[in-house]
Order: sequence, then C-alpha cells, then structure tokens
Amino acid sequence: MNRFSFTLAVGAAYAASFVGVALHAAPDPLPSGPLLNPNGDFSAWKISYSYTSDTDKTAKAAPPVPPSPTLPGSMSLLPLRSLTITWTSPMWHSVAVDTAGQTMEQWSDGTVRLYSANGAPPTLSPTGPIPTEVGAKLFDFSSKKLPDMDWISPNTFTGTESINGHACIVFAQNGMKVWIDLQTRTPVQWKKGDETRNFEALPSPTGLLALPADFGKISAAFRHDEALLNRPIP
Repeated sequence: MNRFSFTLAVGAAYAASFVGVALHAAPDPLPSGPLLNPNGDFSAWKISYSYTSDTDKTAKAAPPVPPSPTLPGSMSLLPLRSLTITWTSPMWHSVAVDTAGQTMEQWSDGTVRLYSANGAPPTLSPTGPIPTEVGAKLFDFSSKKLPDMDWISPNTFTGTESINGHACIVFAQNGMKVWIDLQTRTPVQWKKGDETRNFEALPSPTGLLALPADFGKISAAFRHDEALLNRPIP
C-alpha cells in the first residue's frame, strides 16, 4: 500500500468512527425548569381527542349503555371527543363529550362532587376506583391535574422535538408519549396507540363558578345529611 492509499484508508476509518459516534450520540439534556407547570386556581383547558380508526360511524349507531353495577347511571363507554375543565378553586366544572355526542358533566364545590349523564338529574360522583373504560369522564379534578400526566419525570424524558409549531420537551412511558411546550411548560399533545389528545389553554375565568340550582340542591342535601351524621351524641 502506498502512502496515498494509506492516507485514504486512515481517513475513511476516521470518518466511519465519527459517523458511528454521531449515530450513538447522547440524547438532548433535560432543560432546566419545571417539567410541567401546575394549573392555576383560575384556569381552564380543552382537550380534543382523535383516533386513527374511524370511531364515528360505529359510535353513532351504538345503542345506549344499560345500567351496570360497575358504572354510574347511563354512563357511555364510547371514546371521548372532547373534555373541558374549568377551575376557580376550590370549585371546578368538567364536561366530557363522547364520539356520539353524549355528555358527562361534573361539578364540585371542593368537597362534594356531582355528575349528570346526558342531562339526567345530578347525583353524587363515585368516590371509589373508576372503571378504566370510563376514564376521564369521571376523573376527579380536585387536584387541578390533567388526566394521565402523573408519570412525567426526569426518568421518562426522551429528548426535544417540535410539534404543532411548538418546541417541546418529550416524555414517554408504557406506550404513552407527551409533548410539553418548552417555553410555557404546558401540554401540547398526548398519544397512546391510536388515540391523540391536543391541548388548548382557554381564557382564565374572571370570577368564581356557581353551582347550577339542581346541582346545588343535591350538594346542600348531602351537607345536611353529613352534618346530622357527624353531630355529637348527647
């Protein structure tokens, strides 16, 4: 091998090693700052749901879900299309709409949590474990957290990406992936399987929420009964 060939060989080997190092480069470091900013006492979000499969055709033809001992009232098992949450601490209000247009509305005064399925008379929301098929429709928003975000941590950080015009920090675990805006540290998108959620921050409320009359009656009756049960025995 002459000197020229040797030089070419060494150069090629160096270039190959450089490419190998680049291909196995460490992921982007986690930017400083909070991973996900908490929601304020006066804040509101809309989450829009979409699916890679066409759920609308089957959803509109689906029969009503019969009462079940594991599901409250006439709760629908159909996938969500939108979820809107409003907080004016300690009160909050949520409206879930499924792919057939059926609604699940919740109100809470900070202590009592009530729900109404498809405009039915309100009743107390269940306090025990919620069936997974119900999910966010009866999520307890008292903690001012959005659903399926508790797993976000430095250990689940995977890098940075741009999505929907936002530079984001990205987290992934157990098939879930979420994009958090790098500047605002608020959610942009969440994905798992064929489900995608897009997040929209709504204008912050300017005044306290007020329970509608029918919800207020149930709340007052619950508090009255609770006071009777907790009164001291002479």
